[in-house]
Amino acid sequence: MSTTYYTCANAFPVFLQERYILMQETAYNAYRRSSYVIARSIDAVPPIILLSIAFASITFFAVGLGGGLSGFAFFFLMTLGAFWAGSSFVTFLSGVIPHVLLGYTIVVAIPSYFLLHLKWILH
Repeated sequence: MSTTYYTCANAFPVFLQERYILMQETAYNAYRRSSYVIARSIDAVPPIILLSIAFASITFFAVGLGGGLSGFAFFFLMTLGAFWAGSSFVTFLSGVIPHVLLGYTIVVAIPSYFLLHLKWILH
């Protein structure tokens, strides 16, 4: 899970560059923020699908998971969901945090905290 999340962290500076354009365009009522969010979500799907196929193909067979085609399809969909959630969360953080270095620090710190917390709960 951490691999998928850290892979999604590359979207952080992209939104920061587009942020000022978005603010200017929405200030002049060129389009709504909801239109931008929907367009960004749809735009993110094809690369995430390719990443999910590559990651699921390598991991499913290397680890030796069973279940045949339906097991692989389930694993692929879970991987796709993880990539999409990670990408959405990083995009959210880039909307909240205006500085790249601070943003990368928080992007790395949040999943580290959650993973340590999960380890503490399960231990």
